[in-house]
Amino acid sequence: MDNIWTVLCNKTLANPETGTISLIDVVEKVTIGLSPEEDIDITATKIKIPSDLHLVSLFQTEKPGISFNLKVILTTPKGSSHEIFNQNYKLPKEQKLFRHNLHVKSFHIEGEGTYYFLTQTKTTKAKAFEDGSRIPIQVSLGVNPKE
Repeated sequence: MDNIWTVLCNKTLANPETGTISLIDVVEKVTIGLSPEEDIDITATKIKIPSDLHLVSLFQTEKPGISFNLKVILTTPKGSSHEIFNQNYKLPKEQKLFRHNLHVKSFHIEGEGTYYFLTQTKTTKAKAFEDGSRIPIQVSLGVNPKE
């Protein structure tokens, strides 16, 4: 399976009549707001943050009907990795393209820096996963003013 492209965005709009998808608000960075009253040492703690992101990928194969496993891993600036998605698929016999839309509702952060969403695929005959796209997202922290 070849990962042709992957995009991280805020919203997708699919047109079932044409089979096309529109990717709205491509995301390259996010700022996490903290209230001044919160006494959180973000460098010592993993914090689960809510999100409403979509990781949309297009894959291609020369073998229609192939079975494969798709995995998405989030890597942190500190070098740790967290699997956030793992699913098996089987394409119909006539299908060579596969589009996948992963709705990322939350993820863990360990402080500021560049995080990466990494796609990996493995066919049933392969011994190891192959890396696909590596999509960066810059995470920064900001303090929300008191209301």
